Amino acid sequence: MSHAPRFSSNWEPELLEEEVVAEGSWRYQDAVEYNARLVRRKWDYTSADIDKIESQVEGIAADYLDYNIGEEGNVFFWVFEAEAGKTLSRSFPSFELAKSHIYTYAGTAKVVWSKQ
Repeated sequence: MSHAPRFSSNWEPELLEEEVVAEGSWRYQDAVEYNARLVRRKWDYTSADIDKIESQVEGIAADYLDYNIGEEGNVFFWVFEAEAGKTLSRSFPSFELAKSHIYTYAGTAKVVWSKQ
């Protein structure tokens, strides 16, 4: 059972958990192959806490909060890696949105989903 965190003037988000929930490959325009991983991060705040955090935490930079966080405190994002380097997708508040997003890119994705 989760409880809402207490927010004080010096509060900062705390990462509680991180896991890879899907892995595979994505071929950008069917030419450049990337290793693709879908990462889930669980934070100590939720989407319902954003207004309270903004009103109670002094001087917090917007960069500290992910406004795409879900109601359970999860954020999902894609990590794409190739020889040229690594890039991250924007974040998503749910597994379903992140899962469907990879198919909006130009190219072919072959992904093994470790979460339903």
